[in-house]
Amino acid sequence: MRITDNMRFAQMTLDRQHSAERLAKASAQASSGLAIQTPSEGPAAYAAAAQADGATSRLNSRHETMSRAGSQLDLAETTLASASDVLVRAQELAIDMASGDKGPAQRAIAASQIDVLRSTMLSYANARGTSGYLFGGTSTSTPPVNAAGAFVGNDNVIGVEIADNVVVSSNVSGATAFTAKGGRDVLQDLADLSTALSTNNLAGVQVGIDNMTASHAQVVNARTQAGILGDRFRSADSITSSALLTIAKARASAVEADPVAAYSDLSRAKTAYEQSIAVTGQLLSLPSLAHG
Repeated sequence: MRITDNMRFAQMTLDRQHSAERLAKASAQASSGLAIQTPSEGPAAYAAAAQADGATSRLNSRHETMSRAGSQLDLAETTLASASDVLVRAQELAIDMASGDKGPAQRAIAASQIDVLRSTMLSYANARGTSGYLFGGTSTSTPPVNAAGAFVGNDNVIGVEIADNVVVSSNVSGATAFTAKGGRDVLQDLADLSTALSTNNLAGVQVGIDNMTASHAQVVNARTQAGILGDRFRSADSITSSALLTIAKARASAVEADPVAAYSDLSRAKTAYEQSIAVTGQLLSLPSLAHG
């Protein structure tokens, strides 16, 4: 069978097209890192990758939520630690002023110090994090304790999903930490101690010692709860991070290209394409094709 110039040219054109296609595919794999780019190239692997992408999106969202919740709990724990220090100082003042050698003037000065400590405690009860007020329950946009010391927040739980169908509290109860719901009204105890000191009421000061002890224990219990919740979120977040890594590895084995192999294939495809262009140029320069 005689091979005509037109037949050679047609074959040359087809070879060049195939080389261009291989170059385009190799380039796409090298740039994207994906060995499978469309469902037709591997239906099962493509479907597995889609499922992995969906799971990754859900876990990343969960990870971000848990991270924010953990940060809020860390701040709550730190704030409650500072609040407990305030009560330690108030108790020290009460013990000192309960001594019989202290007079009205000294107790009046101590009352002013207790007033400052109460203002500090109020600021801790109204502490804010990135997601709003820490101790107001689900009422995160307004201060949970007003200027008079009354708790105006709620005791609702802010639930966060840490695993499929597993939701845990991400907030510490301000009502339990600072109000009579936890046993003592902390701000009122400080106010009562200040009154006892300013009126030189020795019996009231002595009662204040016990009240500071009870209030301190109450705040410490709330701090402990914040630490427990924070540890729970850190553990759950660690598990989520491990799951994300496992999914990423599984996805990579299913659809992702080996970087070294991908760039090697790209180099070969580029060389083949350049050779096909050169051959085309040579054939087109032949007299029969150039003039025929």
